Formats: sequence, structure tokens, C-alpha cells
Amino acid sequence: MSDELEVIKDYTGRDYRTVWHGPRAAFDDRFEGKLIAELLPSEPGWFVDVGAGYGRLYPLYARPDRRVVLVDYAVNLLEVAAETYSGQDGLYFVAANAYHLPFRAGSFDAGLSNRTFHHMAHPQAFLDELGRVLRSGAHAVLEYSNKRNLLRVVRYGDRACAGITRSTANCSSGRIPNISGSSPRSPGSRSIAPGAPAF
Repeated sequence: MSDELEVIKDYTGRDYRTVWHGPRAAFDDRFEGKLIAELLPSEPGWFVDVGAGYGRLYPLYARPDRRVVLVDYAVNLLEVAAETYSGQDGLYFVAANAYHLPFRAGSFDAGLSNRTFHHMAHPQAFLDELGRVLRSGAHAVLEYSNKRNLLRVVRYGDRACAGITRSTANCSSGRIPNISGSSPRSPGSRSIAPGAPAF
């Protein structure tokens, strides 16, 4: 990735909550919530949600024995989450680049990245970085929108795959990236909530 342009999908300025309006979105939200709740790791301790947005899924993994860090590149979405969940103990908000998470290796006991993977121009670099911040043996749930599904191809034909990057296309067609390893870190993240712990 070092010789390629690092592309970051930036939703700053967009109220992403509007995506979840309407009957189809309500169905997707309920279905996805049940599936994620079933798959989520049960480990107590530190939990990271990379691409948390406005904290839509926080109620699924909030527990008294868990400290949660919501990470997103869009500060405005984290501000909505901070306002929504103000007063929650053990909840922290960090604006950061998912390719360069500002945490020490092995900081988290479990994690989630939902509806972000398909936005990654460099999925292997993202998975390496997520793997770096999870402790050895930790579990994480990754969910992504498969842009090459049969319904989309029938509905849109060749346009169904328009805009899919080469890296994402390789991943969608069956190559499973290795989630172990490490990747270089860079500055550029900040905490939204004062008093957030140093990882």
C-alpha cells in the first residue's frame, strides 16, 4: 500500500442516520442487528467498533463488563454518537483513519467493523491493522456489502460492479485476506471524548 494512493471514504458532513429510513432500511437494520448480535464475541474487556458512525449498533454490544471505543473517520458522526450516548460509562469516541488506528498492538479483546469493508480501497491493509490492535486470539465480526450479489447483477447488469476497486473486487471474488500481521502507523487521530484512555 505504501506506493499506492490511500483512499479514505469520508462521510463528514453527511447525516448517515438518513440511510436507515424507509421500510427496506428498517428490515435491513432489524435483520443485521439480529445477525450481528448472534455473531458478536462475548468477551468482556475492551471492545472496538471500527467504522462506528453515529453508534447505531452500540446497544448490541454495550455491557457492564465491557469498555467500548467507537472509531470513525467522520467527526460529525462521532459527535452524534457522543450526544446520543452521553453519560455512558466506559464509552469512548475516537476519530481515526482505519488504516492507521491509534492504539497499541493487542489493545482490544473483541471488535466489530460493520458496513465499512466494502469502502476500503486496501482491504488487506485494513485487516492487518485491525488484526494488530486485537489481542492474540481475539474475535471480531466483519460485515460488508457484497456488490457482486445476484440480485444486484440482475437488477443493474454491468453497472452492478461499477466503482469496485481492484482490491475489493479480488476480495469479493473469494480471496480471503490474512488478518494477522502489522502495518505502519501514522498520526492523525484524535479523541472526541475528553479523558479517553491512552491505549
